[in-house]
Amino acid sequence: MRKEQTSIEVLDVGEWSPTEAAAYVVEPWQNAVESIVETGRRLIEAKKRVPHGQWLDAIELMPFSQQTVSRLTLIAKHPDISNYAHGRNLPPSWRTLSILAQLPPGEIPRRIEAGEITGVRAVGVTESVQAPGVEAAGAYAARAE
Repeated sequence: MRKEQTSIEVLDVGEWSPTEAAAYVVEPWQNAVESIVETGRRLIEAKKRVPHGQWLDAIELMPFSQQTVSRLTLIAKHPDISNYAHGRNLPPSWRTLSILAQLPPGEIPRRIEAGEITGVRAVGVTESVQAPGVEAAGAYAARAE
């Protein structure tokens, strides 16, 4: 069975400046952080609404592993990441955000200000959080539960 291909309307060359083109492409990319946080929030809400003992059954119907669900909920619970004012300055990767979620509250804005965390990457931050034991760095994560 063949899938129908959707056509993308391409504008005439020269209609946008490079800045306009970049802004157009990057806009949904930057919304990725908000979508990741919202997914985590919805997981938290859904878990509250599913009868006791049936949550794993619900996860089985989702496109996530239990580990991914845990990471997404951790992201949504972190006060710095879930603050949409920081969204443009956070990398649009749920894996990177789950590592950043192990930092204590207030640390992410400090590292954004220092240029260590940008909307593209988290320079040196993910390595420092992951080394040598994620559990130690994840102390905030345990408190957030």
